[in-house]
Amino acid sequence: MRHATSLRDLAILLGVSFLAVTCAQPVGPGADGGSDGASPDLAGPPGDSLPRNAVSFFNRTSCPPGWSPLGTAAGRFIVPTIGSVGGGTLAGTPLASGEDRQHTHPFQTTLTPTTISISGLTSASGDRNFAASGTVTIDGTTQPASSGLPYVQLLACQKNSDPLPALPSPPSGMMSFFANATTCPSGWTQVAVTQGRFLVGLPDNATTGLTFGGSALGSLEQRGHGHTVPGSLVTGNHSIALASSNGTGYTRTGTYPFNAASSSTPADLPYLQLLHCQKN
Repeated sequence: MRHATSLRDLAILLGVSFLAVTCAQPVGPGADGGSDGASPDLAGPPGDSLPRNAVSFFNRTSCPPGWSPLGTAAGRFIVPTIGSVGGGTLAGTPLASGEDRQHTHPFQTTLTPTTISISGLTSASGDRNFAASGTVTIDGTTQPASSGLPYVQLLACQKNSDPLPALPSPPSGMMSFFANATTCPSGWTQVAVTQGRFLVGLPDNATTGLTFGGSALGSLEQRGHGHTVPGSLVTGNHSIALASSNGTGYTRTGTYPFNAASSSTPADLPYLQLLHCQKN
C-alpha cells in the first residue's frame, strides 16, 4: 500500500531543514503589498532575525509586520554617521516626489575695456562711437539649473520588534543602518569605509568597498561646488563734441566677453545621518 509523503515529511527523512514560505499572489491597490503586486504578509507569527532599530528599504507600499515607516527618511538620502556622532541628524530640505532639485550660483567679476583717446581735429562733432572708460564690476546670479541627482524612491522602514532567536542570524558581511542608536548591536561593528559617504550599488565587474570623489562629508555638511560663468559686457554709445582739443577717458563701444568664477554653492542635498553597522 502506497502512502502519500508530504514535502515536510520528506525533508525530515532526508535530514534537510525546511522553511515554509508564502508565495506572492496579486492584490488590489492599497493592500499591504509591494508596488509590484506582492501579497500581504499572512503567515505568522511575523518576525525576522534582524536586531531592533535596524533600518532597511522595501520595494512595497507598507512596512512588513514588526517594522514601521521611518518618517525622518522621507525625501532624504541616508548617509552613515562619522565616528561617535549620534544618528538622526537632518541636513537639507526633503525632496518632493520625483523632484529635480534646482540650484543657482552668484558670481562677480571686473572688466576694464581698452581706453582710447580722440582728437577734435579728426573726430566729427557728435560722434556716437564711444563709451566712457573705466573698470566695470559685473555681478549676478545664474539661472536655476538641475542638480542632476539620480535616485530611486523606496519605502524606508525601522525594525520595532526583537529578533526571533529561532531563525538563523543575518549573514556575515551584511550591512544595515540603525536608528536611535549610537553603538552597533551585539555581533555588529560600525563600518569605517562608508562613514560620511553616499552608498551606490556595485557596478558590473567592480571592486567592492572602493571610495570615490572628495573627502567624506562632515556632520550636517552641505558640500558646495562652483562653475565658470561665461558672459559679455556690451558698452553703449556716448555722444561727444570736440573742436580742436584732445579727449580722453573713452572706450570704443562693442562687446567685451568675460569668464567669471561663481561662488561655491551647495546643491542642498537632503540626507539623514544614521549609524551604519556590519554583521561580524
